[in-house]
Amino acid sequence: MAGSTRGHWVAIGLLAVGLAVAIVLLTTRSASEVPATPAPTEVVAEPYKGPGNPSPFANDAKEVAARERLMVISRALDLHFQKHYGFPDRLEVLIANDQLKPRDLDDPWGRAVDYTRVAKERFKLCSRGPDATSFTDDDICIGPAGRPERPGR
Repeated sequence: MAGSTRGHWVAIGLLAVGLAVAIVLLTTRSASEVPATPAPTEVVAEPYKGPGNPSPFANDAKEVAARERLMVISRALDLHFQKHYGFPDRLEVLIANDQLKPRDLDDPWGRAVDYTRVAKERFKLCSRGPDATSFTDDDICIGPAGRPERPGR
């Protein structure tokens, strides 16, 4: 029973990664591929203004983008694990193996994603979130197969 539950989570993780990749591909089309129709009026969130004057929605889009970025890295790590029977010590191995590009290792705030190999079969990926500080409540963290992880050590 536990094996089938794990299989379901892996399948859900793979679907989430596929969705994230599809979104990235759709949003990165060149202007010549996009039909020339007037764009609807969009509500654009204000940039993060710091602890004294935060906008309640300013970081929602970046947090979603951070989760998607972590899922892409998580999927690349899972593929590395399947091929090498363990997770790498450093994320740069995924660049050397042509699985990711250097920009894929940065979160939406422009900071490097934190990677910790917890054990041979476990890792933790974290974006430090808008406050740029590790181990705080606004960190966004996931583990193998995109499973959510708690911020902190």
